[in-house]
Amino acid sequence: MQQQDAMKSLIATSVAHFLNDGTLYIFITLFPKLLPSEYFLTGVLLAIQNFFSVAVSPFIGRRTDSVKNYGRVLSLGLVIMGIGTVGYSISVLIVSGFSLFLFLVPFSIIAGIGSSVYHPLGAAVLNQKWRGQILGRAMGVNGAIGSFGRAIYPLFVVGLVVAFGIPSVAVLAVLVFGGAALVSSLLHGMSFGKDQSGMIKGDSKKTNAQKVPMNLILPKVLALTIIAFTRGLFSVGLVSFIQQYLIQVRNLQYSIQLGIVFAFMLGMAILGQPVFGYIADRFGRRLSLGLSIVGSGVAMLLFLNVGNPILSSICLGLFGFFGLTGFPLLLPLATTIVPEGAQTISGSIVWGVGNVGGGAAGPFIIGLLAEPMFLGSLSSAFYVVTIIGIASLGILPFVPKPRAR
Repeated sequence: MQQQDAMKSLIATSVAHFLNDGTLYIFITLFPKLLPSEYFLTGVLLAIQNFFSVAVSPFIGRRTDSVKNYGRVLSLGLVIMGIGTVGYSISVLIVSGFSLFLFLVPFSIIAGIGSSVYHPLGAAVLNQKWRGQILGRAMGVNGAIGSFGRAIYPLFVVGLVVAFGIPSVAVLAVLVFGGAALVSSLLHGMSFGKDQSGMIKGDSKKTNAQKVPMNLILPKVLALTIIAFTRGLFSVGLVSFIQQYLIQVRNLQYSIQLGIVFAFMLGMAILGQPVFGYIADRFGRRLSLGLSIVGSGVAMLLFLNVGNPILSSICLGLFGFFGLTGFPLLLPLATTIVPEGAQTISGSIVWGVGNVGGGAAGPFIIGLLAEPMFLGSLSSAFYVVTIIGIASLGILPFVPKPRAR
């Protein structure tokens, strides 16, 4: 029964990860068509989306630690993201110009709230069902499937937009709604956090999550949260504008070619996530996180300085391999450096406040720096956030060692 639950939990969270991450890249892939060359407005919308994800994530983590209704909450998050997808898709049928930006604001908020759910809850489910030294590998497989969603969805979006126009992208919301029903079904009736008497801890008046005070949690996750913030600023910020960079600086057209280059970069994380999950299990989570920071920073610096299209695409792929690996690196650390009973709230802080917070700041900072009144180019803005990302390596020694499992 335990093995069956473990496999069902991996399937359910992997489906949710695929849909969650894929849907997020619907919005990123639509921006070059919805707001071409509007770097600042694009950055503002992405910042709004990620800000609301930051604001909601800790509340969801604390609440779900108490009630343990993972399947229902995961499904609800996906449904909310589907609503955001529909709003973005039909926007061009209703408004244009600056009004389009204003119309997209509430749907960015909706998408942000929906996206706040998956990562801390997915990590908590796997943490309970995949104990011991295989946790990193389970998360690596899960993360690879999420990366596959990120890689394949831009191809779907570009193909639909080129062939049928922006409103046709709304069809992808159907996948989200169907996947939400499947996730809820797989996790329905599965027990989480039972004590020796068989009672679900979340049913008691005072759960383990509530017994662990925040003043014991925050000092342990502070350094990792700062690293997650700089990582989000670096990786999410760059990924948000890579397509605009390829169009404006490298002169690619909004076509299947653009989708393939972007998908290749994102797809390399399909390999990177399980590789870094294995490295984390075998050689240590802090070491693997350090390798990821260095590798992604060097790859981006090479990309910015290589003019050959093939070599620059390879550098982008290496950036994806090293840099888009946060799930099997940050979240296993977050759940193993805090006391038992606080795994979801610690994951919510590290991922929701740290990684997603950096993801909110990154697009805003890049969009602002790329404006003529500041640095005036995407290339210069990319250099700034890359240096910030590499500098986070100095904080790594302050991350506590994981507790024994």
